[in-house]
Amino acid sequence: MHAQANADLMQIHSPLDGVVVLNTIWKQGTNGEVQEGDQVRPGVTFMQVVNPATMQVRLMANQQDFRVWRAGQTAKVAVDALSGFGVRGQTDQLLPSAKGRLFQ
Repeated sequence: MHAQANADLMQIHSPLDGVVVLNTIWKQGTNGEVQEGDQVRPGVTFMQVVNPATMQVRLMANQQDFRVWRAGQTAKVAVDALSGFGVRGQTDQLLPSAKGRLFQ
């Protein structure tokens, strides 16, 4: 009964409805998601609850796609980890960015 009472105290409840997204954290010398048995210190954000109706998505696209892709176009966003989950959205802005590579 003591262990069950402790487990009940460790439950996390969100004040809003949505989808849980796990953040990666620094653990054991590398980035990874929190797993059962891991210790999490206060102030470490290890998950977020997002509302898919108002979610913003940032993605990388090939520069060739910029010739036909414009702000204002509609898009369907699918999440590989959630089979069958997809939402409609709209492209807000397209921003080119430089990303360098490290060569050895």
